[in-house]
Amino acid sequence: MANKKEKIISMTLDEAKNEVLRLVKQGVNFREIAQIKFLIGDRIKKFSIGEISKIKNEAIGKVDESQNKFHDASFLFMLFDKGRHQKDIVIEYKLDPDYVQQVYKKYCEMNNLYVISQSIKDKIYEIAERISGSKPEDMDKAFWYVNEAAEVYFMKMDEEERQEQQDRL
Repeated sequence: MANKKEKIISMTLDEAKNEVLRLVKQGVNFREIAQIKFLIGDRIKKFSIGEISKIKNEAIGKVDESQNKFHDASFLFMLFDKGRHQKDIVIEYKLDPDYVQQVYKKYCEMNNLYVISQSIKDKIYEIAERISGSKPEDMDKAFWYVNEAAEVYFMKMDEEERQEQQDRL
């Protein structure tokens, strides 16, 4: 393994905390932040995961309660955009699971995404397999098969309806 020279910039404790908070807001994992070395005065400092969490919570506490929900929601939206799972966010950031779930539902609504239960997913796979004759490799393909079948079905229904109208004339 090659020897890497690390660039360590001298800063005050407050500057280091602000840098930690900036990284948290960017969605950097607490474990990754905990590996960063800060030169504070004449000492090298690494922040523990607990210290990072405290820095984040103190920063949120500085914002009034009406802005607190906005801040957390925007932070969570950013994490969802990065593909972070709700359960992992609750554990890592020690947030209320109901609040994270509520924000995730809003995130999905605003991105025209739909959250469906596992039983519905299983049924979609089952229908797609019947239509295609083989198990689809992923949910996108399963939806495609079901959507195509629905379009054909509705076109046939429209055709039958038009035929009925013509027969009545």
